[in-house]
Amino acid sequence: MKSITFPVILVALVTTACSGGTVSPAPSASAVQPSPPSVQPSPSQSYPAGPIPLLVGCTASTSRCQDLTAGTYATAGGHAFMPGLVVTLPAGWSSAEQDAGEFNLHAVGDTNLNDMLSFWGDIAVADQTGHPAAGIGTTPQELADFLANDPDLIVSERGTATIGNAIPAITLVMRVNPTGPSDDPADCPGDHCAFPLTDPSHWDGPLGITVNSSEDPKLACPCSHAVRLYLASIGSASNRHTFVVAVMVYAPDPDAELAIFEPDVQPIIDSIRLPAKYLDN
Repeated sequence: MKSITFPVILVALVTTACSGGTVSPAPSASAVQPSPPSVQPSPSQSYPAGPIPLLVGCTASTSRCQDLTAGTYATAGGHAFMPGLVVTLPAGWSSAEQDAGEFNLHAVGDTNLNDMLSFWGDIAVADQTGHPAAGIGTTPQELADFLANDPDLIVSERGTATIGNAIPAITLVMRVNPTGPSDDPADCPGDHCAFPLTDPSHWDGPLGITVNSSEDPKLACPCSHAVRLYLASIGSASNRHTFVVAVMVYAPDPDAELAIFEPDVQPIIDSIRLPAKYLDN
């Protein structure tokens, strides 16, 4: 996952510190940069007939990743995100990152990357140093339980959902608690910041989100983040992985923005097809 500074998502602005599917009620019960690819595939490299290969190495300034033609795409190339992950895009979408740590999409007109659809894998709860927290599991259930009890966050709409081709997931919406403890208050651009998650294999620091930030005057801020997460367990019984779809917005009214953005990304989430190696077999 890349380092995203405010106002998008702050992943390690302070590294020295510290929807798809139908939702059902739950049972009762970023500045990060991934390691650069060692090999950049050639755009002329041949692939079998099928989805259009979206080669590793997308950035906000990579022309081949901007304003993508409507069609079905598959992540491809050395150090790609989950090589062979397939999504179908309508016209009007770009990717600011496609590498082992993250694959993301944003609307062409959203040049500040305020609203993002991101795909992550095998994330963990972050401790106050930004590293994986000891003693906390990484299954979707364990991650959802931790987030729901994190005093830095407000978690709502927790339930179950189906994403892609019948992939069961736990879903929830998280926001920063404006009255909770603030991680790294000295450098937080808003009233409060939270750094709840990290990818220990690919991110240089934790995901960061904030509430009531005034950093982006173009949006008539103060602005806040809202993030809907879909947490799914994928792979065979002997080789399980956590697959995460994140619908992330940053706006003066994040709840209203999420309500607008989610229908836009719903068809993309519904189109997800996993590579064969991650199917439950």
